[in-house]
Formats: sequence, C-alpha cells, structure tokens
Amino acid sequence: MSELVTNSVRHARLEPGASVGLKVSISPAVVRVEVTDPGAGFEPKATSPSLYQSSGWGLFFVGQIAARWGVIRGPGSLVWFEIDRADPRLDEQGSRSRTTAVAN
Repeated sequence: MSELVTNSVRHARLEPGASVGLKVSISPAVVRVEVTDPGAGFEPKATSPSLYQSSGWGLFFVGQIAARWGVIRGPGSLVWFEIDRADPRLDEQGSRSRTTAVAN
C-alpha cells in the first residue's frame, strides 16, 4: 500500500492542495487496495528491474506479493492490487483443521 501511495506522491505531478485517495476493502476472500490520484497514470510493464538499480523495485514487488494488480486510467489514475486471504480453517499443510466438540 505504501508503495502505491509513494508512487502517486512522486510521479503524479500533484498540484498544491491535491490529494491522493486510498481505499481498502476486506472481504472473506480478498483484501483489495486502491490508490487514486489526478495524474495521467502509466502503462504497467512486465519487466524485472536490474539488480544494479537502486529504485524501480516497488511495482515489481507488488506484482510478486499480490494475486492480481492493475492500472485504470480515466480522469486521473487508479492503481489497485488484491491479496487472496487464506482460509483460516486450513492448517499449514493446506488441510482442513479438525474441530473437536467437547461435552461438558
């Protein structure tokens, strides 16, 4: 989330008094984050940064961590990502946990 907000502040050419929007939606299956700004947006590129770069890694990491992400250009720019939530009923091996009923 901080990567997307930082990119808006650094690259959207915000006018004084302009703002960056942040929306977080949580459902049982997905966490979705959206960052909006009045900038022109960009076309996402499927390239990996060079090991020798000191910047330009943020969206690469977003793509590695998120299940999905993208850019919507319109008036302004919206960058979003989604992270699938793990089913809390699954154990570390991916099997369903067993619930034992205890009678009092």
